[in-house]
Amino acid sequence: MWVLVLLDIAILRREDRRDSEKFKRFLFENGFHAFQYSVFAAKKKKEELENLKKVIVQNLPERGRADILYITDQQFENIVSFYGKRHRPLSNSTGQIDLF
Repeated sequence: MWVLVLLDIAILRREDRRDSEKFKRFLFENGFHAFQYSVFAAKKKKEELENLKKVIVQNLPERGRADILYITDQQFENIVSFYGKRHRPLSNSTGQIDLF
């Protein structure tokens, strides 16, 4: 199961930038990688999802918004990415090895 966190934090003050960076660091420390500038993805076990949601909400900055999407491996594999006019296949950028 893949977890996507869509992050929206208004950076109006110095404290906002600090809080945003702290939250992004929290995501990286919890196995997420930056899929896009404000979209983070991690492959997690289904049993971890409810607790992960609680932890994300607890660490979300006061002036931040996070949308959490859960998608299957099959749905994730079907993502089509383009850079400019060229198609670029999605790589397994998590560094995880699939054994099955």
